[in-house]
Amino acid sequence: MIPVYPHTLPQIRVAEYEFIPDMGLVRSVIATLSPRQRRGYKQEPTVIGGSFAVAVNDMFTWQKWMQHNGFTWFQIDVVSQLTPADTHKCSVHVLRLISNIVCAPISNKVLNVECSFELYPKGL
Repeated sequence: MIPVYPHTLPQIRVAEYEFIPDMGLVRSVIATLSPRQRRGYKQEPTVIGGSFAVAVNDMFTWQKWMQHNGFTWFQIDVVSQLTPADTHKCSVHVLRLISNIVCAPISNKVLNVECSFELYPKGL
């Protein structure tokens, strides 16, 4: 069973959020006016970068959950190219952590925690 990111923990901040699909274009090395190109694969991998505003008092709990579940696939509400167009808001996606966690203080009580995730390929 895939773990579900708890709604009691800080949610990903939309203002500090990006998703980057890798379209997998492979171009010819010969410089011409119309270079040949093709897709390297049909399912593009997507990296989602985001941040969380985590209270200093909650950091231990957040980090413990991420260390236990974050490096395997887990469910969390985010926006990506897979989000249904009619919702205009977050939907459930399956991600895994693929970077270190970078923390910076926002105030003396809150940390900005940045990390990157890989989006689970659809159809698997």
